[in-house]
Amino acid sequence: MGDRQYRLHVALVLGVVVLSVGASCSGGDTAGDDSGDAGGGQGGSGEESIAVSVVLPEHPYWSNAVIVEDQELLDRLAGEYAAQTGAATAAEVDVARFLFGWVPVRLFDAILAGELPEEDTGGALWAFHLSGYYGGRWLRDEISAAQPDSMMARYSIEPTEQGFARTVASVERGLAAAAGSDEAVLSHSEYLLFEAPVLAGEDSLLSIIPSGLVSNFGYNQGYYLEILAHPPAGVAGPEQYAVTCNGPLSCEYQEPKLAALDWLHPVEVALADGADPAYAELGDRIMPLQEAAVPLGRAVWSIGLSVEGFTQEAYDRLLDISSSYLEDVQAAGLAASRVIAEHDVELGRRVAVAGAAMDVWLSGYFVGLLDSGDGPTLPELSEG
Repeated sequence: MGDRQYRLHVALVLGVVVLSVGASCSGGDTAGDDSGDAGGGQGGSGEESIAVSVVLPEHPYWSNAVIVEDQELLDRLAGEYAAQTGAATAAEVDVARFLFGWVPVRLFDAILAGELPEEDTGGALWAFHLSGYYGGRWLRDEISAAQPDSMMARYSIEPTEQGFARTVASVERGLAAAAGSDEAVLSHSEYLLFEAPVLAGEDSLLSIIPSGLVSNFGYNQGYYLEILAHPPAGVAGPEQYAVTCNGPLSCEYQEPKLAALDWLHPVEVALADGADPAYAELGDRIMPLQEAAVPLGRAVWSIGLSVEGFTQEAYDRLLDISSSYLEDVQAAGLAASRVIAEHDVELGRRVAVAGAAMDVWLSGYFVGLLDSGDGPTLPELSEG
């Protein structure tokens, strides 16, 4: 396989699942709709959380000022998840669903709603990094099990400090915009919606993937619809993952997870009906880019990879993660659209932080997907 072909293959694989933000949460979880700070000790179920500690295996991280290790926040989130799911002991907590499923949805909702305390921003970004990295490792394991002769199963790139520094620099840009002038905030939302690269600093492997949230949404729409339409032989596509997509930044989910989509629904309507001139102009810009990206997303699983060999559990989780990430990109795009159309500067500051979180998450996922490092690929939970 030539270099260009390999780059295309890897770019298609990375296309993304991408964690998403989003998530392996079961339909019964209510992530993101609870009030209070993101690290609260009370879960949505109303039950008292158990004291849980997240034990992390070795993972790529280099100390910096914006993506900050915060074990206390991570443990509080684990306790909240345990309470929401009714776990009485640490052993009853599904670590995979918690870390690369529930965590990004919970934090993304908190950021967009303005419910994440400023002092938790660095720790939340670290949690996104962990979620993306371990989610990428999970997908790599699933691909290797289902397709042991695939290129992804045989190829590995070691994480580097240089690559992590590029992510840090992109995050710094987003956080600077969030704290900047009104003009800087509005400009950054325009940048995120139409221009921001899908992965910070990676301008080679992913150069074929269109930039901006709009194209990212179209890409992941095609990605998700393709795997939904073609399940592995002998495996069913559960009804809860059904989705209908029609119009600018518009998909309707059978069982949506992200609370932000509820309060952003008027933006979705405004982009579609064109009654407001500002939204009509945005809708006209969005649709051609979105539609052009859908076939690229479909190509991930139609010519790049196959879900054949996936178990029912792995296929369900792939659908869950992929639909959740699609929700996250949709919400970020709708929020950025409102910022631009209505000059909503305060929301724009939150969108800038959300964009930084997506950078960290996607970069971590990319690193995990290509890392065949030895040792455990998931953290463990202990009590106390």
